Amino acid sequence: MIDYEKLKLAHELADKLNLYSYEIKLRTYKGVTQLICFNYRHEDSLWVDSEFNSIDDLIAKLQELTQPESKYKVGETIWYVNSRQIPLSMKIQYIDFEKDKEPFYVEEKYHLPQSAAYSSLEELIESQLVYWSSLMAKEELNHKQSSCSESIRKHHELEDEEKKGRDKAKELINSLCKSGKHERDPKYQGGCWEEIDHHHRCIKCGMFYI
Repeated sequence: MIDYEKLKLAHELADKLNLYSYEIKLRTYKGVTQLICFNYRHEDSLWVDSEFNSIDDLIAKLQELTQPESKYKVGETIWYVNSRQIPLSMKIQYIDFEKDKEPFYVEEKYHLPQSAAYSSLEELIESQLVYWSSLMAKEELNHKQSSCSESIRKHHELEDEEKKGRDKAKELINSLCKSGKHERDPKYQGGCWEEIDHHHRCIKCGMFYI
């Protein structure tokens, strides 16, 4: 009899391979499973046929195929930086392939992810130099952007003050008529006076106003 939970696991592992098509067949004789056939193909390719003596053998092969590729091998010495930023080395005793994650290299009780491992001390130092250089460049850029934002803010504040000054000048000029309210002289066609857009001449007091 076939273990259907294991058969389900085999299908789940096969689904992760992103194959164009695959099939798992059982060859039985008098109710006893003799062989497990795993046939598959990629898009625009021929079928690949393989046979296994048991469902466990098939699962082991599928687990091997779905594991992420390891950059280093058991017995190799790798380098890393600890939490105190001190470079250290370790010799890989075995590789732990966690489900759907990168390989972890193990020495006694220490687990190191592949992304934090370096093949040599020289490679580690070069990587650290690149990291700290990029970090300093980022901080310098942030400082420049902050200074630029401050300059823009001050520029806008100055523009606001200038606008308030112009509005105040218009208000002052318009309030200087001795008769209380300016009356435009129809014979005078106004022009421009400094930054004040347009002005008229009062027929009562002779002053220019906005």
